[in-house]
Amino acid sequence: MLRLNKVQIIVIFIFIVSIIFILRVNKTSVDDTKRSSDCFVVNEGKNEKVNVVFLPYGYSDNKKFLSDIDMYINGEFGFKNLEPFKSNFENINFYSVMDSNVKCDVVDNTIICDELSTRSAASRCPNDYIIVLYDRDSIKDFIVPIRSSAYLNLASINTADDPLVVPHEFVHICCNLADEYVEEGITIDLSRFENCDVETCPRWNFFNGTGCYQGCGEINFYRSIETGIMRNYLIGKEYGSWNEYLISRYIQ
Repeated sequence: MLRLNKVQIIVIFIFIVSIIFILRVNKTSVDDTKRSSDCFVVNEGKNEKVNVVFLPYGYSDNKKFLSDIDMYINGEFGFKNLEPFKSNFENINFYSVMDSNVKCDVVDNTIICDELSTRSAASRCPNDYIIVLYDRDSIKDFIVPIRSSAYLNLASINTADDPLVVPHEFVHICCNLADEYVEEGITIDLSRFENCDVETCPRWNFFNGTGCYQGCGEINFYRSIETGIMRNYLIGKEYGSWNEYLISRYIQ
């Protein structure tokens, strides 16, 4: 029978304890990674037509982040209650990632989030479109207001703004709608943005509930609604019938 001296026993004991410690550390690391990379289902429809991922920036409280998401989805002017999303709500899936490590910056008074970090975070969920919510203090924003932005499939949102800022920016990235206000130095391509038209508005003059109002991106182009979400969402609380039709083509 093999006999071990005290030194050998101590060495073996230390070795076993070390192995157990390493295994426990590795298990903890794996579990933490799993928790931090979870994709949370906020609202899942019956179809997989459109997948939207919400990411946080500047939040210190996940509960506030989830509360803001709920407002943008289920609030008075949320997706669930705003046409044409209301009629197509089952086609839209909403997800969120809590620990996103998103990088954002304010450039020329506009919040712009980094494309690489947002895509990396959103990749944990099914994603067609990404909405980053920047938790902005309303008093600070009153003193120094900043604008939200939309680029490719990414919307960077100032949460201190009106709730309709999300529907406004979202249709920029999902449905190719242009801003319907006029801003100096901005030019638009009419072949790309169908919510603007030339004088007499041949694109929608046959469409019920439309008009032909000057000013749509550029002063010499025209829009279908006098004051809607795409012109001034502080006043207009709907897209207008023509814009609803255009949006519906992407979410039906």
